[in-house]
Amino acid sequence: MLGYYAKRPFLSSKRRQIEKAKSQQAGARALFSGLTLLKGTALKVAQQLSLETDMLPEAVCEELSRAYHQVPPINKALVRKVIQNELGAPPEDIFKSFDLEAFAAASLGRSPAMTEDGLAWL
Repeated sequence: MLGYYAKRPFLSSKRRQIEKAKSQQAGARALFSGLTLLKGTALKVAQQLSLETDMLPEAVCEELSRAYHQVPPINKALVRKVIQNELGAPPEDIFKSFDLEAFAAASLGRSPAMTEDGLAWL
C-alpha cells in the first residue's frame, strides 16, 4: 500500500484506481495468508472481517471470505502425532481405517476420515 501512496500524486485518475485496487488485492492476500498460518481463532476473525463490507474494501472482504471454504489442510504428521500422544497408539492400531487425506473442511481446519468397529469418525 505504501508503494501506491508514493506513486499516487503522479498517476492519472484512472491509473490511480487501478493501482489502488492492485494494492488492496495484494494486501488482502497477505492478510489472509497470515491468518491461515495462525489457524483457529484467526480464521474465525477472517470470517468475521469478511462481513465488514462497510468498513473494508471489497477486495479484502472477498479474500477473507475464503476462510469459509478454502482452509489449507492441517499437517498430516501433526495429526498422526496428536492422535498417538492423546490415545497412546498410532491411528492405524486404534482405527479400522485411517485416511489422512481431508474429506471435509471447516474454519478450524480439515478433517481426516477414520472408522472404528464399523462406525465412521468424521
